[in-house]
Amino acid sequence: MTGGILSGVKVVELGGGHAAAVAAMLLADAGADVVKVEGAEGAEARRSASFAVWNRGKKSLLLDWSERDCSSDLECLLVCADVVVTDWLPSVQRARGVDEAALHARYPALVHTAIGGWPAGHPFEERAVDDTLVLAEAGILDEQVGYREGPIYLRFPLGSWGAAYLAAIGTLATLIARGRKSDGGGGTVRTSLLQGALLPTAMLWRRAQHSSAAFETSMDKTMRTPQFECADGVWIHVKAPPDDAPLMRAALDALGPDKVAELNLGHPSNHTCKNWGANAHIFRTRPSGEWLEDLWASDVPVQADVPLGQIYFDEQAAANGYVVTIDDPVFGTTRQPGPPVSVSPPMAPQGPAPVLGSATATLWATDRPVRAKDTAEDAVLPLAGLKVADFGAYLAGPLATMLLADLGADVVKIETPAGDVMRRVPGAFVGCQRGKRSLALDLKGKRAREVTGAIAGWADIVHHNIRMPAAVRLGLDYATLSAANPDLVFTHVSSYGPRGPRKDWPGYDQLFQAQTGWEYEGAGAGNPPMWHRFGMMDHQAALASVLGTLLALYHRDRGGGGQAVAASLLGASLLTVSETVVGPDGELTPF
Repeated sequence: MTGGILSGVKVVELGGGHAAAVAAMLLADAGADVVKVEGAEGAEARRSASFAVWNRGKKSLLLDWSERDCSSDLECLLVCADVVVTDWLPSVQRARGVDEAALHARYPALVHTAIGGWPAGHPFEERAVDDTLVLAEAGILDEQVGYREGPIYLRFPLGSWGAAYLAAIGTLATLIARGRKSDGGGGTVRTSLLQGALLPTAMLWRRAQHSSAAFETSMDKTMRTPQFECADGVWIHVKAPPDDAPLMRAALDALGPDKVAELNLGHPSNHTCKNWGANAHIFRTRPSGEWLEDLWASDVPVQADVPLGQIYFDEQAAANGYVVTIDDPVFGTTRQPGPPVSVSPPMAPQGPAPVLGSATATLWATDRPVRAKDTAEDAVLPLAGLKVADFGAYLAGPLATMLLADLGADVVKIETPAGDVMRRVPGAFVGCQRGKRSLALDLKGKRAREVTGAIAGWADIVHHNIRMPAAVRLGLDYATLSAANPDLVFTHVSSYGPRGPRKDWPGYDQLFQAQTGWEYEGAGAGNPPMWHRFGMMDHQAALASVLGTLLALYHRDRGGGGQAVAASLLGASLLTVSETVVGPDGELTPF
């Protein structure tokens, strides 16, 4: 593919652990020219499916750091590069002359993006960039409820998936800022696996000067999620009351109120399943396929807990391009996760993972001028001056706009007079709202269209996760809002993507933990599927939407105009299964 949004942007990747490789891959899928610098030790990792996915569309330069001319080869790349992405430890960067200070002295226009295990300047910054070690030391493993006491190993690499997006987002924001500076100066992006993991942990960890019981106990370890075993041994995860779906209603009525009450004894009751014990009993009377068909037809959000990788065969994933076909030099013809967000020009893999050492140090021309850097501009946040209207609720929408606010944008949160429904879970609510202003607006009121039109005219970005049929009725769709502002970047986060038979279905984080297989894998052999308290699929979708929003903004700054951006829980969660791919035989590769 040629002509992606980041076409012409040159990226050097140094290190290539999980987070750094995925961050650079996201930039490559958006059109950037990425060179992965490898040593011979990279050969072992090259036999894994994750390498095939995380390094697609890149070029490979083989450097032996014991050789004298290796530094000069790297300089041939750096003199032309726009971005360096590295997960080398700070001491390694300094020893090889590619630390932030050294690079900015030589190349003032360069964006230096560093990913550590721990934040820059932290006492542990020289420790390994390793998910399990970071999560263990930080106490995050103790937040997961498992099938025994004590810290629980997280099968899902929480820190790396968060840090990958944070690195790519920070890089894009800095490129946008660079393009708006008079001198074209670069900048520094620093993140870590700890910061990537703390993003979802914000739902669980909080302190307040003026607290409340609801604030302290929301999302605590006593929460149970409605997962039920069916007659075929398959578990399903339900996220809305199932009692009025035809099959469940008939079974409850047949049992009668006394038997239902008896079955409910000793079982929890909450807003999702007030008849938990009876529901559990009834679900075991039919196979999962019958229950899924009946619940889906009744608009009850539900998914089956399936093994890792089964999502590749989902028709909705195919309809949205979330699965792509790549001819890989190791695995042959594969089906891999596609880009997690829709933009124009579209993100798309530019090719397979490269053969080791297939590129030379002189592959880029050396005619890009080195520009002087005005350090007085460094204090300005990269998105300062950007105006964002946030019509979202719950988490996947508001978290994205909070990150835009963190980067300097002026974000106004528009809520109904009753407030965001997430306010009833105050601990989680505050984890995705900081840095915003607030406006109460009755979106069904007589003058609502007039007000939303004025907001669209004011904003650079409108962002929300309202189900699209409702958004159209409220005039919060791209066609309506762009009429007031043709340069508007409109970003929508859905559950299942903008196309296909399930495009308007409801969905929640838990359903995509189930459908991707992380609940199945995380539980351990022989255990019922385990919900992860961190809500990481909501967070992955939010992060993907920020990535798409900034790509659209970068494109607009270069004369591309406004556009609609689409992210989804399905697209973002599918990318996380990339440690396995579908091989030429139609089977999943080992993981």
